[in-house]
Amino acid sequence: MARIVALGPAEDALPYLAMGAELREARSAAELAAALGELSRDASVAMVLVTEAEAGEAAAAVADFRSRSGAALLVLPSAAGSRGTALAEMKRFLEHAIGVDLIGKG
Repeated sequence: MARIVALGPAEDALPYLAMGAELREARSAAELAAALGELSRDASVAMVLVTEAEAGEAAAAVADFRSRSGAALLVLPSAAGSRGTALAEMKRFLEHAIGVDLIGKG
């Protein structure tokens, strides 16, 4: 069965449990990088959710995950607010998935 995994501090990742994601706590960039490395080798993982703050701190690990895994990695805003990274990531993800810039069209 395909799995969705939310990575990061529990207070940021906890809301995604409501949509059926598993919580995998990672409180530092090193913990996030290790978790992403492990998840990149797990074929049952279909999607990984990471907040903007954590993705920014471990940008190399995020890029490595994307190159090694077929799972989607989504960068999402946290309760602390958006840095704009999540919107840019979502725009790029949608453009790649469907070939059209839906977010930029206003």
